[in-house]
Amino acid sequence: MAMCAQAQTFAILQNFKNTNGNRPLTAPVQASDGNVYGATLQGGANSLGLIYRLTPQGGLTALYTFCSQANCTDGSLPEFGPILGKDGNLYGTTQNGGANNLGVVYKLTLGGKFTVLHSFCQCPEGWYANGLVEDGNGGFFGTTLEAGAHQFGALFHLSAQGKVTTLYSFCDSQPTCIDAYSNTGEPQPLIRGNDGNIYGITTTGGQSFYLCSPGGCGTVFKITPQGQFSIVYSFCSLANCADGGAPAWLTQGSDDNFYGTTSLAGSAGGGTVFQLTTSGELKLLHSFSNEKNGGSGFAPYDLIQARNGTLYGVTFFGGNESTQCQQIGCGTVFSVTTSGVFESLHSFGVSDGYAPAGVVQTSDNTLIGTTSWGGVHRDGVIFSINLN
Repeated sequence: MAMCAQAQTFAILQNFKNTNGNRPLTAPVQASDGNVYGATLQGGANSLGLIYRLTPQGGLTALYTFCSQANCTDGSLPEFGPILGKDGNLYGTTQNGGANNLGVVYKLTLGGKFTVLHSFCQCPEGWYANGLVEDGNGGFFGTTLEAGAHQFGALFHLSAQGKVTTLYSFCDSQPTCIDAYSNTGEPQPLIRGNDGNIYGITTTGGQSFYLCSPGGCGTVFKITPQGQFSIVYSFCSLANCADGGAPAWLTQGSDDNFYGTTSLAGSAGGGTVFQLTTSGELKLLHSFSNEKNGGSGFAPYDLIQARNGTLYGVTFFGGNESTQCQQIGCGTVFSVTTSGVFESLHSFGVSDGYAPAGVVQTSDNTLIGTTSWGGVHRDGVIFSINLN
């Protein structure tokens, strides 16, 4: 089922202009002070990324600019946005910089005090880290995309005391790498399940090894805090890849089921939104069409569940403005219920941004999100959609 939303719910809150940010790649977070915080990959005084703060009144400032320390020991290029820790501080990773120029894990207070918690190196945990998830004891779990025991990245744990432990190295099942050939691609999160285990996605690997790419169609995996790894689901397991391939996002819903997106395949060729039980039973909620003029977009990415139980997400491409953005569309914002009722909320069109990076629900029942490009200065925008 599909419905159309009212376009007047959409508004641009800010246009990035390099000095205050450029190219956000993930959704922001709202902190206890009511402000929204996020990262941009580039921009800032050193053009190597920053953490921004957006006030409820719409004021946008750079809270911290990366590579502010000599030799960029504080890191640079924060591809994945920060998470909000239980202590109220921001935590995240950078792709470069640090003591070994291989990225860092950082802590940033809402007042702007910055601390490097770990500098990645040519170590078993690898480097080129994605986002973090808290362990419940003051530490964090995370993944890296490079190096590790088999050169395809690893899953690591950083304790509250700063000790790093490699829990699992991807491609441990050589030579097929059925456990995950790699988890490269856009930034992807881990989540800490309600059962205490860590869950994540890989864009390649899995049982369907050569159907999506030479690396397979991707997986949802589970790893215990002690490092026991298992595959929950391998994509392209259904006929004609109706379940999709190359998963892009995963979140856990209020019903304990997992919900996520795939960026490829599906019955209409443009990716899917799916529901997955912890035991690995998959249900399709929506299939996107890969037609360039498809109003619902294609290649879905970020997905959240709002307090009303509805799922909200974005697509990188497609939408009604199909003549813009290299003729493939500028992306969309959509909603879908857990029973599969789909609604297109907004189609982007260069001037209001394109290639949306994700959304977050704020305390006043508003979706706030970012686009990676477009807007007045072509450096991306911050937008809102009122859910009331």
